[in-house]
Amino acid sequence: MKINYRPEIDGLRAIAVVPVILFHAGFSWFSGGFVGVDVFFVISGFLITSIVLADLEASRFSIRTFYERRARRILPALFVVVAACVPAAWLLLPYSQLVEFGQSVLSVSAFVSNIHFWLNTGYFETESELKPLLHTWSLAVEEQYYIISPILLWFLWTRAKGAIVPLLSILAVASIILAEHGSQVAPEAAFFLPHTRIWELALGTLAAVLVMQNGGVRQNGVLSLIGLAMIATAIFLYDEATPFPGVYALLPTVGAVLVLTFTGPGTAAHRLLSMKPLVGIGLVSYSAYLWHQPLFAFARHLSISEPAPYVMFALSGITMILAYLSWRFVEQPFRRSNAISRHAIFSLSGAGLVTSAALGVFIAHSELSRTRITLGGESFVALSKETSPNLGLSGACRQFTTVEKCASGPNPIAVLWGDSYAMHLAQALRDSPTTLPFAQMTKSACAPILGVAYNGPRYNTKWGMDCIKHNEQVLEWLKGQPHIRYVILSSPFGLIGGMSQLTLATGDVIKSGDLSETHFIETIKRIKNLRKSVVIVSPTPAAEFNVGRCLVIQSILGRTPDNCHFPLEGHGRAGLYKKLADISARTGAGLVLLSDLICEGGLCLSSQNGTMIFRDGGHLSPKGSSLLGRSKDLSKRIIAAAGAEGI
Repeated sequence: MKINYRPEIDGLRAIAVVPVILFHAGFSWFSGGFVGVDVFFVISGFLITSIVLADLEASRFSIRTFYERRARRILPALFVVVAACVPAAWLLLPYSQLVEFGQSVLSVSAFVSNIHFWLNTGYFETESELKPLLHTWSLAVEEQYYIISPILLWFLWTRAKGAIVPLLSILAVASIILAEHGSQVAPEAAFFLPHTRIWELALGTLAAVLVMQNGGVRQNGVLSLIGLAMIATAIFLYDEATPFPGVYALLPTVGAVLVLTFTGPGTAAHRLLSMKPLVGIGLVSYSAYLWHQPLFAFARHLSISEPAPYVMFALSGITMILAYLSWRFVEQPFRRSNAISRHAIFSLSGAGLVTSAALGVFIAHSELSRTRITLGGESFVALSKETSPNLGLSGACRQFTTVEKCASGPNPIAVLWGDSYAMHLAQALRDSPTTLPFAQMTKSACAPILGVAYNGPRYNTKWGMDCIKHNEQVLEWLKGQPHIRYVILSSPFGLIGGMSQLTLATGDVIKSGDLSETHFIETIKRIKNLRKSVVIVSPTPAAEFNVGRCLVIQSILGRTPDNCHFPLEGHGRAGLYKKLADISARTGAGLVLLSDLICEGGLCLSSQNGTMIFRDGGHLSPKGSSLLGRSKDLSKRIIAAAGAEGI
């Protein structure tokens, strides 16, 4: 079987890569642009399988030749992009983020970056948009698939040719069942790991088998246009809240299959996808995919807020320029076997992988990485410590526990209850001049509101039920603690006031703007019925930018941190402050506004006397929390807010 060049496939690549780039650039019109990766999986499965089947039919299949082609296609441009990222990461990233970058370089070299990012993506980890090599997870999934698929195809072709379609179908169905289940109970694992992505590549493999069995593409203009419409629908209607990669991923992937199997030269889809601009973008799509994420990530590292749309649009254009240069001067020469021999490509690939792995280890573990100094004269290690996750008294306090390390002293008379915005108060309470021994009862992203929990991306129904259980455990514990006099509730309280999607104790998921407030008021009443004083501590006032990142950038570039102070008037949580004041008045709960600690004369301080108060967009740094406790005596303010009934 001869494989003829199909320009419409390059056009389909363009339809896949452009939405991915614009989605990662932050353009809301392409809210489902991430499905371009799923379309790429189908295309990749289709093309690689077509090549393998052609070789099998001609009795020239060779595993060595297969991996030679993969090496020529994947590695040269990948090495160039990784090499370009290294100096930028060395100059710009705080130590903890540089270590993570080094680990990602190592994982890319071993084609396990999907596993690395699965293990290192969490509530307190570097935001995904700041990880320069995050996008390489999809390359790892492809390469893991290609460890198995060519050998499986060879085995079935030579011993059970009639079983190819049934077995691939079973594999695809099993994988999509796992993907659908995983998208509900373990969304991060489902997103990154191969067992929930294999079905997308297998769809492409099945399409290639069917096209070969049919003697080529069966032209059908209606079905090919339906396929394009399915892809477009997913691109424009899906968003980050769409469960993925379960059954929702069928829309773009089946759409891609229809395009690949029914787009013949006489169809409208063929004429559209064969347009020169689309074909040109498709030809450089691999390099474009490689370049876009590092450009966006480092631009965000240098920006205290999300870069302006015109900046991201310009970077998208630069992505395409770099993509063309990579395609012309890196991809093309290495694909020509008459220019670079098989022996040379294997030798260079091996050397490149070893060098890349060694570089990753050096970046992550060398003393030189630890001793870097910012232009502001601060140690990168010290900067990382100042912006490290503030877990409160101990990392053990991220779930319900009664261990000693989650209490500031023996016989606590207060409990700190809430999410990470409660955690970051622990040092301030511990180091206040007024003694207020307390126990920390916290869970990340879990507001201290009984009976409801947030439901959304990364916080699915199972997580919500765990959050609800955690809060019930805290209340039950309180019932048996007569010596506890003060209950301190803190959170950003994002559930209150907006149309949040909620998980209920029944397991139902609803949208409600008032239910969370009702449940919060009921929570306060239930605590007060235990004859304990309730004090609400507000979240920090919110700037229009990430204050912690601003401080990091100022230090790296040697600029004054005063540029990161922001006005209290009109701050982003002013409406919430009013809502909390109203709840306080209605329930008799005390209220402490952190603006009273942080903002003086209408100006909210990002740092004081060289100490970073903020570690990110809202959380206090460990040292910043301690400073506020010592200088503003948070414990005394809480006792005063509790009033006479708390004394």
